[in-house]
Amino acid sequence: MVAQTPGVEETVIGIPFEFIWGAIVVQATVNGNGPFSMMLDTRADPSIVELGAAKSLGLKIAASGERGSSGGTDKSLAYETSLPLMQPGRLTASNVDALAMDLSKISSGLGRPVSAVRIVGGVPFKAVVTL
Repeated sequence: MVAQTPGVEETVIGIPFEFIWGAIVVQATVNGNGPFSMMLDTRADPSIVELGAAKSLGLKIAASGERGSSGGTDKSLAYETSLPLMQPGRLTASNVDALAMDLSKISSGLGRPVSAVRIVGGVPFKAVVTL
């Protein structure tokens, strides 16, 4: 995968990824911890971080949640949070708005733990991504 930042001196950054059951999965760190498996999904807005991972990273999580979909037709609670520093490969994003949710159904479907789902092409990367 290659990412370019529009309007900025044409910097090209390669990011290793795996293609698993139709999903693009990259390794990323959050606040220097990890790596975590992160699924790229252009429909996920804002980012979604697995609830257990958010708690173990000590992220500030809203006290109450709202119903949201985290894979399949079931609804689970989504809690507002923020990722202070997220780095997939050599890309860096700060203060990424996110929801903390149970991602066990997505993890089960991919056959491996998924710690986050991220939108591409918008905040935070503002990048053009090509495979």
